[in-house]
Amino acid sequence: LWPLDKIEGLDNPMLSEERAVLTESLSEAKRKAKLEIQALFDLNVDPEARIFVSLGRLVRQKGVDLLADVAPWLLLKFPKAQFVLVGPIGDGFGHYAANKLAALMDDDRFKGRVFVKCEFMRVPDALKFAADFCLMPSRDEPFGYVDIEFAWRGAVVV
Repeated sequence: LWPLDKIEGLDNPMLSEERAVLTESLSEAKRKAKLEIQALFDLNVDPEARIFVSLGRLVRQKGVDLLADVAPWLLLKFPKAQFVLVGPIGDGFGHYAANKLAALMDDDRFKGRVFVKCEFMRVPDALKFAADFCLMPSRDEPFGYVDIEFAWRGAVVV
């Protein structure tokens, strides 16, 4: 980059009509969305919980196996953490993640703290507001559209 005269950022690819329109404060929208998603996904209803969400294809490129490996630690280390993963399986790494995360859903230690749906699912917009963290440990993909959707709704993208 040294020989460049200047470096500029890219415009946000999210069209203005796709951006969330708030009719209340962001914190109030997130509070309501969290309660809605917890009820919808059979998570413990807890306004103090921190919801970690990954949304997208379950493939190596997106690092889904890394999420499956770190999820048990996350849930054990942080008792208020709730984990949501939604997306279709796309390769062997996706199958690995699906099997490992399905076991977490069946583990009594994590009852009410894990929701995994390994298929395409049109998620409610409330999920993006409810998320405290958007988990996208991509191996070789640039910052994506899902990241932007969550960030516009107040989630920290990891």
